[in-house]
Amino acid sequence: MEKISLNEVLAENILIRSQRLGLNLTGLIKKTGLSRNSLSYIRNGHAQKIAFLTLEKIAQALECEPYELLKPVDF
Repeated sequence: MEKISLNEVLAENILIRSQRLGLNLTGLIKKTGLSRNSLSYIRNGHAQKIAFLTLEKIAQALECEPYELLKPVDF
């Protein structure tokens, strides 16, 4: 099994959950109140650190708990 970094797990979960809810980047920006640059950076797997408040905002917008965004997706 290939090891995936936590920032990549977060990015993948955000993408999957956004697609399930029919949210594009603009919709996610509106729901979270985060800047386009910040959200793009996180969503593309480039974030090295993230504030708990930011994670909570993203989770709320994606209708899940924050910990769910940090769990690797099982296929």
